[in-house]
Amino acid sequence: MAFEDVNSDGAGPDIIVIAEYMTGIGPTGAQPVPVATVFFNDGYDYFATNSSIDELLSSRGVETIEDVRTTSKEVF
Repeated sequence: MAFEDVNSDGAGPDIIVIAEYMTGIGPTGAQPVPVATVFFNDGYDYFATNSSIDELLSSRGVETIEDVRTTSKEVF
């Protein structure tokens, strides 16, 4: 978890969360899968996600906070 203004909108720090999930059965069922989500701060104590951005992060294989920083420079 990290707190920084990912989209550089000046509304305050956004929240970056990377969680590992494990699902399924069989030999590859217990492989951890990292999923990144960014909660964007609107500047008024409200945070919201953007499913398109979360899907982009997942499709690019983002696994670390640094990966989120690098990808956000391309997106915003």
